[in-house]
Parts: sequence; structure tokens; C-alpha cells
Amino acid sequence: MKRSATPVYLVFLVMGFGDLIGPLVSLVKQNLQTSQFEASLLAFAGFIMFGILSIPVGVLQANVGKKPIAFGGLFLVLAGVTTPLIGLESFAGYLTAVLLLGAGVTVLQVAGGPLLQEVSPAGSFARKLTFGQFIKGIGTLSAPLIPILAYRYFDNRWQLVFPIFAAGTVAAIIAMFFHSSKVETQNAATLRACFALLRDTRIALLVLAIFVYVGAEVCMSSMLPAILEKQYGYRLADFGMAGTGIFFLTLMAGRFLGTLVLTRLRPANFFLLSCILALVGLSLLATGSGSLGFVAAALIGIGFANLFPLVYAIAIEALPEKANEVSGLMVTAICGGAIIPPVMGYMSERTSLIVALVVPAACLLYLTGIALAERNPHASQL
Repeated sequence: MKRSATPVYLVFLVMGFGDLIGPLVSLVKQNLQTSQFEASLLAFAGFIMFGILSIPVGVLQANVGKKPIAFGGLFLVLAGVTTPLIGLESFAGYLTAVLLLGAGVTVLQVAGGPLLQEVSPAGSFARKLTFGQFIKGIGTLSAPLIPILAYRYFDNRWQLVFPIFAAGTVAAIIAMFFHSSKVETQNAATLRACFALLRDTRIALLVLAIFVYVGAEVCMSSMLPAILEKQYGYRLADFGMAGTGIFFLTLMAGRFLGTLVLTRLRPANFFLLSCILALVGLSLLATGSGSLGFVAAALIGIGFANLFPLVYAIAIEALPEKANEVSGLMVTAICGGAIIPPVMGYMSERTSLIVALVVPAACLLYLTGIALAERNPHASQL
């Protein structure tokens, strides 16, 4: 029986709701008058969930199935977006909301890929995963966009974002309830067996690829505004969508285009092309002037757009019988977003923002090497 991908795409949409953590960090600083360090602890609390939960959830999923795990993640996100409706009057309240959101999104990240693989015809997983990331991007953009619209058109009732996200999560829960998923047999997956997969050199290199990619993406999204202001002279107050806005909009557009490109190109070839585009954009950002800064930001966004789903899909298809455990390893590697950006920040303080671009450049060069290896028909022998 053919299974619909729509409930799974709704899961990807809810994943994007987790990016509400960013606005919540700003709100806690504004409403509770906390220090920047105290506010940053919220972002850390959300990110650390990927490192703590992903592998155990992957192992549990291998034993109990994907659908129960997806339900768990959806209910955690629902709890995270409804907690603020009770009232956010303390740091503990914000922290509870962030922890629930971070945990829920982590669980959904582990479950989402294997669920989508299950409904993907042979050879189409990379394309469907790319489209899933595009759907996730809609949820990501909604997190800052809904409060902005509420501020302008609904008397600054930014809290509308919470019932809207809650309604979207409930819709995903209902759709998943009627979704038909394979009933998996007990396979006695363990944490030791999951970590043992890293003995496969190809899997280990692909997990590291996710680590460096997420680190590079967070580097660019956080540093682009400062680079455009200091290197190109654009005042961010005059260009509200400059830098980060262009970067994320082109990420979304690139993922949508990626679903079309992957009907023509093999994932490994598209992987290499994406790396080259990102490197060209990074080079232009370091050497260009004037409006070329925005062109560079767009090229980087388009190049970065499909790197995560391509690496993830290649890894899952390398060991499809271990999709749950591989997914856990890959999602754990997202913690690169908490480790690599401080390296770039430290280098920028010791040298300059432009020199510090060597950090994401090194990440992209590593990814390019992986892409070249994956084009080799004997890539599994890495």
C-alpha cells in the first residue's frame, strides 16, 4: 500500500517551529532584564538537546518504531508552545518552554528522516528530504515573521505565535495518527551498537560532514550582518532583510529548487555543485565590494541550501537497515552549531571578520572533499 508523505511533511513543518527559541531568547532579555549571558543560556539549553537526546532516541526508535517516537516529539513541541500561554513571568518559565521545544525538535529530527525514507520510492529519498527541509524552512521563517506581523497589524500581540504553532502541531498529531507506518520488529539496538557504526569510515566522515556543515551555517547566519556592515558599509538599520534575511530566504528557495534539480542530477553530483556555489559565494564575500555583498550572501545561501539533506540522505542510504541509528548519529552532529561559531568569533576578535571566514571556508573544503569521494562509485570503500 502506498503511504502518503503529507503527515511526514507536517512533522518537518513542526521541526521549524523550534526556531522560536531565538525570539524567546530576545524576549527573556527584554522582559526580565537579564544579562546577555543569562539569556544565552536559553539558546544553549535548546541546542544541547541535540547532543544529549539524539543517539538514545535513535536507539529507542530502532526498538519501538518511528511513529511512536514522532508522536513523542510532537507532544513535546506542543507542550513547549503552550507553556507560554500559561504565562511567562519568570526565567524558569522561559527555560521550561525552551527545553521542551529543544527536546521535541530533536526527537522529530531523529524520526523525520527515517519516516520520509519509508514513504520514498527507490532513488527519490534525497529529493523528498530536500523538499522536507524546504517545508521546515517555512516553519523556521514563521517564528520571527508572525511576531513581526502581529506587532504591525494586531496591536503588538506577538503572543499569537503560540496558539498558531499549537494549532499546527495539533494538525500534525492528527495527521500522524492516521499515517500508516511499518511495524518494526525488535532488533535489540543498543547504544554500543549505535556508536559501533562509526567504525564504518564512510559513516564517520558523513557524520563529521553534518557537524562542520551546521557549524558553518551558524557561522554565516550570525556573522553576515556584521560583515555587511563593517566590510561593505551597509547599516543594518537601513537594510532590515540584509545579510541573514537574504541568507535564509535563499536557503528556502534553494531547497525548493533542489527538489527539481534532483530529478536530473545524482545526489553526489548535486552535493559537489552545492559546495562549489557556496565556496564561490564565500570568496566573493571576502573580496567583493558594494552590492556584491548581497550577491555573495545569496550565493552562499543557495550553496548551503541542500548540503544537510544531501549528506543525511547519502548516509541513510549507505546503511538503510540501520536508518534509525544513523539518524541519531547525524542529528547529534548538529551540535557543531554550538562549537564551531565560537572558533570563528575568537578568530575575528584576534584578526578580522574577513580573515575569520577561513573557518567556514575550511568546513566547506572538507565538505567538497566528501562530495568528490561520494562521486566515486567505490565511495563505500572510503
